[in-house]
Amino acid sequence: MGPLESVESLPGFREGLFSVQDESSMLVAHVLGRPSLVIDACAAPGGKATHIAELARDEARVVACDVSARRVALISESARRLGLRSVEAIERDARELPAEWAGKADAVLVDAPCTGLGVLARRADARWRRQPGDVAQLARLQAEILSAAAACVAPGGVLVYSTCTVGRAENADQAEAFLQSHADFSPSPLAPHMPSDAARGLCDGDSHMLQLLPEISGTDGFFIARFVRRPS
Repeated sequence: MGPLESVESLPGFREGLFSVQDESSMLVAHVLGRPSLVIDACAAPGGKATHIAELARDEARVVACDVSARRVALISESARRLGLRSVEAIERDARELPAEWAGKADAVLVDAPCTGLGVLARRADARWRRQPGDVAQLARLQAEILSAAAACVAPGGVLVYSTCTVGRAENADQAEAFLQSHADFSPSPLAPHMPSDAARGLCDGDSHMLQLLPEISGTDGFFIARFVRRPS
């Protein structure tokens, strides 16, 4: 691909023959398992939602949400391009999801809004858009979304939290605080759900959290945490 070419211009892209994601992002769909009904609470532009649908052979129901109508359209377009019928793109503030979905989903993904400091290699300009108060402000929003998403998980279901950043306040601290405030959830080891020996090798024993760093994993800086809701 030449320096001026876009992914969209490559042969096969418009025909839905492939999608583009970093390896770290691709792990998320795998650690969700194989749910029948999954909610992607912050789904735009749709890469993870469509990957979830593809792993389920387009047989699961994937409710892909975003607060922006423009970005919801991007999810719908991705699903159409890939020929996926199971992705339902809806405009919704993730914090409002329990009003419709309380206790109904087999799995919920919160790929949360974050500072994006794990992807600066590809989005170098992002460093100039960050302000000192961004981390605290985003951490509050992440906690609100995570709590709302948890309410949508059915007993025995899975909740996955991920970001493309590297600081503890948005990642490990957020996951630990969630467990402290949600006694009906337990940590769930990531390694058994990884798609390869190489991915399992990145996990720390039976930890439910994984922090990927570019200089170690060769991927974007990325965080994943997995929880399960205790059966009632």
